[in-house]
Amino acid sequence: MPTVRATLSVRDRVVLAAAELFMKQGFSNTSVKEISIESGVSENSIYYEMKTKEAIIAELIGYVIERQREIAVEKLKGITDDKLFMYCFEKVLQLYIAEINENIRELYTTVYSIPKTWDYIKEVNAEALKRVFGDRFPELDFKDFYELEIATGGIMRGYLTVPCNMYFTKKQKAKRYIETTLRIFNIDEETINSVFKFIIQFDFSKIANDTVNDLYNYFERRIYEKNGHRND
Repeated sequence: MPTVRATLSVRDRVVLAAAELFMKQGFSNTSVKEISIESGVSENSIYYEMKTKEAIIAELIGYVIERQREIAVEKLKGITDDKLFMYCFEKVLQLYIAEINENIRELYTTVYSIPKTWDYIKEVNAEALKRVFGDRFPELDFKDFYELEIATGGIMRGYLTVPCNMYFTKKQKAKRYIETTLRIFNIDEETINSVFKFIIQFDFSKIANDTVNDLYNYFERRIYEKNGHRND
């Protein structure tokens, strides 16, 4: 779609080029010069439009979160509409995606480390927490859930940074994440166990691989749609 891509805004061309490079070689190993070559946008224009490389990843994170949620809805459709199960499915998927390769892990940990993207994560996830746990805690407002997300987001970042191995498997990481996160909200142990048993029946390794294999295409589709193009 080279002709159509040329009609995209400078910002969108830069974001698409950066997404491909970040996924192939990592965030820290990708230079603005490489993004410039891949996007066909001068370095000066990139700095003028985006200011920093970190601002580019801030553009991408919204699409990543959007896709994770879409997949959770797709996989659980007709099985359950329980908000707690949906929430945990999405978070476990994120943990599995980060295990695919170190470039993907770096993207996630970077998002949880840069102030601009960390602020975005806290706001988006605070809304999710309010949606999931609001009925249990009607006395809490958005500010309360924002403050709680500082804790739950910290848990996620901690587990994202530690690679799995034969001693700390992906299944065990998912279990520990669910336990530690749900205990913050005083979820009883029986419910925690039932959530884990439900979640782990899915083949997250395959779902995560399929997600990553299609992630760049997803970025492309969403950006083309935003610009009024169909990516056929």
